[in-house]
Amino acid sequence: MAPIWSKQPFKAIYTGFVILKLPFLLVVLAIRYGFKPFRPLPGWSFTAKAKERLSLVNPAELKIYSGVLAPGAIKPVPVGGVWFPAPISAAATEDLSREKVVLHFPGGAFVLAFAFEGVGQNVSNTMAQHMKATRTFVAQYRVATSSDTRFPAALQDLLTFYHYILSLGVDPKNIIGQ
Repeated sequence: MAPIWSKQPFKAIYTGFVILKLPFLLVVLAIRYGFKPFRPLPGWSFTAKAKERLSLVNPAELKIYSGVLAPGAIKPVPVGGVWFPAPISAAATEDLSREKVVLHFPGGAFVLAFAFEGVGQNVSNTMAQHMKATRTFVAQYRVATSSDTRFPAALQDLLTFYHYILSLGVDPKNIIGQ
């Protein structure tokens, strides 16, 4: 038998109750977990979780953006990405020419955005297992939601990410685009 709140008028009453309760609950949770002493582990924070894996990538020189990517109304801008399991540092002492790096562009036709943590860890684990990739860079490109981020903004971002990985010393044949 279905619960009583699955039929009218109880369904409307229950829905109204949840909608009215939600703002209060969000305020209570923000207060409870927004301040370090109230967290289950005081060290938990977004920056502590992502740490040095976050990278802000500056656009390359404008001459590499040609054809449909040429800056007109839409210009290349700094964009972010996240490394899994750890970033390649600019002053790396290891030989990066043999390292396989996955450059992952989350799907969504450039109009949907995804949280990087769940997607990135799964892609990184899968690529390490099947492709022997040592690192994965999850690109956070501009989503086409306004006139400032319309075509070709996301494609400019993809070229920016590719150029960034090349600038770290990774051999082009060892970059796996996905």
